[in-house]
Amino acid sequence: MADTLTASKAGLDNVYRAIRQKGWTKTQTALWWHDAQTSQATLRRFWRRIPIDRHAFQKICQVAGVAWESVTEIESSSSSPEENKNKDLLRDLSLIDCMVILLLLRT
Repeated sequence: MADTLTASKAGLDNVYRAIRQKGWTKTQTALWWHDAQTSQATLRRFWRRIPIDRHAFQKICQVAGVAWESVTEIESSSSSPEENKNKDLLRDLSLIDCMVILLLLRT
């Protein structure tokens, strides 16, 4: 069982509808991350579809009122652990300034 989970696009749509019914925003509602026993930063990663801790993922979904199983992205069974690691790394790199990386690759 994976230690981290990633939200699917369809799953995020379901969570968004659920939190809007509660009058909450994606990351600005302190009650949400407080009740989910997580941080605002983790909630941001959840919305950006960056893998987060399994327990935090489940609590975020629970507090929103959505089954976490319906939110998580199913990894392709044909992907090797190394491919999944590379996907995670690329996703992380897309969130930072890649100028330094480009400069390093050109040398």
